[in-house]
Amino acid sequence: MVLVGTQCDLRQDVKVLIELARRRESPVPEADAHALAEKVGAVAYLESSALTQKNLKEVFDAAITAGLRHAERRARRERKVRTTADKMRMLSKAWWKKYVCIQ
Repeated sequence: MVLVGTQCDLRQDVKVLIELARRRESPVPEADAHALAEKVGAVAYLESSALTQKNLKEVFDAAITAGLRHAERRARRERKVRTTADKMRMLSKAWWKKYVCIQ
């Protein structure tokens, strides 16, 4: 998972800051966003802006990389489970052949 902060161009927009102050709110500090990303287990935190195109490529690259890594880990885990089950099956057959005369 990648956590993305959007509309980062509005962080310095005076009108937005005035409106937020009126509601007793403020933009989320970048340090708090990084802490949240770590808390929820995100692999990365990036800020972007569709308006200014800031970090858009980086956001998509990070999402693609995270998705590929997740798929690779899942495939590796499934292979491990499959090979373990196959080994157990083969061991079971070999064990029975030692003690049973009928094949």
